Amino acid sequence: MGDLLLNPARQVVAGIRDTDLGAAQVNVIGDDTPAESNLISGNTGLGIRISGAGTNFTVVSGNIIGLDINGTTALKNGWEGVHVTNGAANTTIGGTTSGEGNVIVADYGAVKLDVGAHDNTVSANLLGTDITGMVGMGGGGVAIWSGAYDNTIGGPTSPERNVISGTGDATGGLGVRINNADGNEVRGNYIGVDITGTGPLPNGPGSLTGSGVRIENGAQSNTIGPFNIIANHPADGIYNYGATTDFNIFTKNSIYANANWNIALGTGANEDIVAPHIDSVSLSPFSVTGTTTPACSGCTIEVFTSLVSYPAAGRKYLGTGTTDGSGNWTVSTPGLHGPYISATLTDATKGTSMYSNRIFTTIQALYLPLIMR
Repeated sequence: MGDLLLNPARQVVAGIRDTDLGAAQVNVIGDDTPAESNLISGNTGLGIRISGAGTNFTVVSGNIIGLDINGTTALKNGWEGVHVTNGAANTTIGGTTSGEGNVIVADYGAVKLDVGAHDNTVSANLLGTDITGMVGMGGGGVAIWSGAYDNTIGGPTSPERNVISGTGDATGGLGVRINNADGNEVRGNYIGVDITGTGPLPNGPGSLTGSGVRIENGAQSNTIGPFNIIANHPADGIYNYGATTDFNIFTKNSIYANANWNIALGTGANEDIVAPHIDSVSLSPFSVTGTTTPACSGCTIEVFTSLVSYPAAGRKYLGTGTTDGSGNWTVSTPGLHGPYISATLTDATKGTSMYSNRIFTTIQALYLPLIMR
């Protein structure tokens, strides 16, 4: 490819349209080398539109979309960076290696999947940052809307990780927004941190509403996890909102340093599932014990450790257990955790809870001197 679709005068044009006219199949936009990538920026319309039930197996790889040729200055298109819609399926935005990832900045969403788009994968991209993955450029993150289903954001390996950070501004910003869309998975991503996974790079910096992941408007059976980092936002890490926004699962993530709640459930969301209660922490064997009220039989408990007591957080995942017939549970954990322990409850008929009460443990303080000797 290797084209410049650059329109700094902002004439009324779109970047690239891959549509259902003739059932477009197996098209490739860009590749994993600079010579084959595209610069798609400055258009009044969107960057790339992939549309139609017959439009399958499109690959969008290695492009710079919404920035200048150096990837360091915003030169946004008028709408989304990449828009997959109207039943388009099996699209790959990015790939499985960092060279296949795109760098995308766009005001209405770096990537938007909607209107029945399904089985699409967004992986290995920098979304909302510059080409270094260290500087936030504003714009929107990932939007999954209006009946889009069974899409995957991220992947099981570290090269498939998206960095979804630095979007928005003082008026707000979201890393991932799932609205009236079911069965989607967000896994292995950095959301609210830079490409190193350690430096803060929140979505919606300076606002009161910037959050990592928002699930709303009846979105159901979505899975957030495993192994996302969701941190540093001025509002919530995950906000699951709406009386019919149910059966959403949050598993094995690192969620911390979000100003309001690290996991927040609105009234009625996830069937109003109640967080578990931690009763005690044991030194021998290393374990955490607790209860559920009302009793949740055969449900999943995940235990976490964090550095602060409020708001309840889960910075490091420690282990998983299953409740007994009375809703009681014990989870075996590695040593040297703490100082604060929390837990979540997942009931397949409801979804995942907020974090539990926090228990302070001196296990870390007791055993660290032994290691230092």
